[in-house]
Amino acid sequence: MAARLLALGVVLALFGATPAFAERATVPDATGDVWSPEGPRGWTHEGSVVNADLRRTVFVLTRDRLKVTASYVNLKKKASDEINIDLLVRTDDGRLIQVHVSEDWLFRYTFVALVDQETAELVECEGATGSANPGNDVLTFEVPRSCLGDPAWIRFQGNANSFSESSAPYGLFRDDIRSDGPPNQRWSHRLHAG
Repeated sequence: MAARLLALGVVLALFGATPAFAERATVPDATGDVWSPEGPRGWTHEGSVVNADLRRTVFVLTRDRLKVTASYVNLKKKASDEINIDLLVRTDDGRLIQVHVSEDWLFRYTFVALVDQETAELVECEGATGSANPGNDVLTFEVPRSCLGDPAWIRFQGNANSFSESSAPYGLFRDDIRSDGPPNQRWSHRLHAG
């Protein structure tokens, strides 16, 4: 068996193939850490809110793409008018790109858009995709690394958001991906491409 593995390694080295590699970051999140805006006074703690409360977010950066899997406490159809994730990505060359992922209230489609924060223009990215599975409380999206400028590494921050027009006063509920407190702007550690 060892001889076969050694032979496989030699063949891969000779033909320039290398095993696939991806760096992964798992960001656990406390349940019940959803906040709503309180105008100029700051934020109000709301506890656990359907379609907003994250349990964990997993980021995987490969040579080809960034894949994000957000696990929620409870994803439920018809409970929110809008469900989204706003992720801000900082690349090794200083670019700031917002990845906006939006889900309709019936979970029929997932829309993924990228915006260059310097120019405020949309980044054309045909390969950006997403899907949600409310039965498993998971929302997943992928962005080709080329759409981010093929960075050697990225840092990220962001929020899971739920909007409900019937909820007073603002109807916006937010869970910071990197914090159990009110939304802030804490950057992750570097996540390197494979």
